[in-house]
Amino acid sequence: AAPAASGAEPGRAAATLRPPVSRLEQDRGRAVDDGCHLKSSGRTRSPGARCVYGEPGSAVTVVNVGDSHGLMYAPALMALARRHGWRLVNLTRAGCTTADVDQNERCNPWRRDALRRAERARPDLVVVSNGMIGDRYRVRLPDGRRLSREGSQRRLVAGLARSLRRLRATGADVVVIRDLARAPRYDTAACIRRNRSAPDRCAFTARRPEALAFDAAAARRVDGVRLVDPLDVLCPGGRCPMVVDGTIVYRNGYHLSATFAATLAPWLAGHLPPALVGG
Repeated sequence: AAPAASGAEPGRAAATLRPPVSRLEQDRGRAVDDGCHLKSSGRTRSPGARCVYGEPGSAVTVVNVGDSHGLMYAPALMALARRHGWRLVNLTRAGCTTADVDQNERCNPWRRDALRRAERARPDLVVVSNGMIGDRYRVRLPDGRRLSREGSQRRLVAGLARSLRRLRATGADVVVIRDLARAPRYDTAACIRRNRSAPDRCAFTARRPEALAFDAAAARRVDGVRLVDPLDVLCPGGRCPMVVDGTIVYRNGYHLSATFAATLAPWLAGHLPPALVGG
């Protein structure tokens, strides 16, 4: 069952929330602590064996691949890997789309390596998540010119569809988790501090730029890909609470806190192939 969406209890101080407001932006999860989520600069290959979670010797392998939005769901996937005895391989990098497009000199080699590693893992399931907003997701043309984000949309859809077909060719089930709604306030910690006794005032109306949703468009093009939409669990009735049962949902305007993401394990399990979650 999904966590109930509600604000913090009336009068509850922000200091009692999880994670602590003072550490909200740093609440990114174990994959970051272990060096298993690559930064936007630096190395282009994901680390090896230390980035395998759950049961390394399991006959069931799940691969998590994506950008920082793929990282967001790692805590839930790690919880499921422990519960169901999976071998979970994390392949995520900040600012790099999984779509097979010419993005930049940092992301292109990472993507090639991540897709090869996913194939070599002989996965039973691949979970794919991508952000869709921002200048980083602008496609570069052969002559070096860079398209606008809007102008890149068609190529991003086609490129992600190519990546998804490649992952499906392994025989794995493939799940695409749609991008989440973006909060109007990037500094969520500041909003919660300003509303210490009623952090539910930081809730916002769900808005998602559907014209830029290359993740959903690509998933619908590829047979056998499951498209999972987190909007119902994050923003029930179209309203996105910033606090659920004492846990802060967003660590900033566009990413979930790792503490909250871990609570999504039961919800996510309900959208995965039943054979993998004991259904």
